[in-house]
Amino acid sequence: PGSLRRHVLTQTKGKTNWRTILKDIIAKTNTAYDTGRFAKRPMAAGVFIPRTVLVENLAPVAAILDTSGSMSSNEINNFLGELKRIFRFYPNAKVLILLAHHVVYAEFKVNKNNIDSISHEVAQKAAKGGGINIVPVNNYIVNHGYDKALKALIFFTDGWYCDKHIPKLLTNVRNYALINDPQGFDAMQKIPNMNCYYVDFGK
Repeated sequence: PGSLRRHVLTQTKGKTNWRTILKDIIAKTNTAYDTGRFAKRPMAAGVFIPRTVLVENLAPVAAILDTSGSMSSNEINNFLGELKRIFRFYPNAKVLILLAHHVVYAEFKVNKNNIDSISHEVAQKAAKGGGINIVPVNNYIVNHGYDKALKALIFFTDGWYCDKHIPKLLTNVRNYALINDPQGFDAMQKIPNMNCYYVDFGK
């Protein structure tokens, strides 16, 4: 019955392009407009109009990589490869990567200059463990003060399966979940304010 349900869900749910979603999130949260300066030409005429300046890297993103036993190293490598490509479009962007299963056990501050070395380090440190647990992730972020700067939190996962205690999300950030498993997708949709996308990490 379980495998049949998985097959039915896979056939009926439309998959979203996770690469596009990731790029859009990083673009929105690492870009803002600085109106702290004034345009020079209007100033000469005695008119003070804020100059619109594109500022990259204003608000970082945290990516939670689920390294539970059901997530393959190839899927994690696909994520890191796409992140490297996105850095070419947004060279000043920074992303905080957290490796997690039932606990957070490693963190990496990633930018375009260290993405290659970090990818190698992530591959070495990625350890298989139990299913993803959102509560320790939130606690880790708050305890380290990362919640003061973050604007978006992205879970790269095959889902959250605890039906008894629905976790509360951080309220000062936008929460996203890219989920490659249909049952995990259904479970994660139960979490209020979680923006869920059913995806295929192999594409």
